[in-house]
Amino acid sequence: MHNVMCKADLVSPCRRIPQSEDFEILDRSYFEKTGCEIPIGIDELCIAQLPEGQNFFYQISIYDEDGSPFQSETGIGEIYTYGGDKTAFKREFASTFINHKMGSTRHIVDNKPVKFKQKTEYFVVSSYIPQTCREALVTPNSVLCSVERFDPTPVELEDNSVLGRLNDKIQSIDGAELRTILTDDRIVSAIKEWKKPLVLATNKFEVKNRLTCRHIYARPGSRPSKPQPGFLHYNDGLDCLEIFTSLGWRSVTTTPTS
Repeated sequence: MHNVMCKADLVSPCRRIPQSEDFEILDRSYFEKTGCEIPIGIDELCIAQLPEGQNFFYQISIYDEDGSPFQSETGIGEIYTYGGDKTAFKREFASTFINHKMGSTRHIVDNKPVKFKQKTEYFVVSSYIPQTCREALVTPNSVLCSVERFDPTPVELEDNSVLGRLNDKIQSIDGAELRTILTDDRIVSAIKEWKKPLVLATNKFEVKNRLTCRHIYARPGSRPSKPQPGFLHYNDGLDCLEIFTSLGWRSVTTTPTS
């Protein structure tokens, strides 16, 4: 799970899938069976239009015969295809259960979807904008981002990742994706424009091809414990620059310069 869509006004009738906790998304002609009046102007606002696998905040409701809501559940779900050409809705994380007749709201601690009464066959599912931070942050390791005006969108961060905007989408970015942003050209350009000394907190700096610079400073210190041929070292005791060869340490200059 990554971005969770927050958007209002998508609504569809649905019914239970036999021997499953999921629901089949139906066309608008089934609104009559749900007990809910047909919303005005929803021809292009069907839940089934969401892309497959897109997580979104949902509200699923049971309606009385008089057209008023009886019970509702909110949470995070997704759309998927089943049976070849049918669209189904799966509840993944449930956050609240509302009893409209009693006027009560219960937070679902374990986030497991409610088992609705078996006699109820038809429901209404709609997209939903969370009303509280508790609802919006129902998934672990999530942060709220602003994707569209007034629609906070939670983004779940993966392990060893950063939060960023990639391909015009706020998302969790891993090391491989970050490498596509911080290209070689950008890294080289940043180093070229850096005017101050480049300080690396390491005891070893390796250049594979060629190093071109005005000055090289060898910091005085003890000889490396496991030198390899080619190692340079400033010996402050002998006051000279040394190089390690197959014959051992050799002085680069025979006499110190003034």
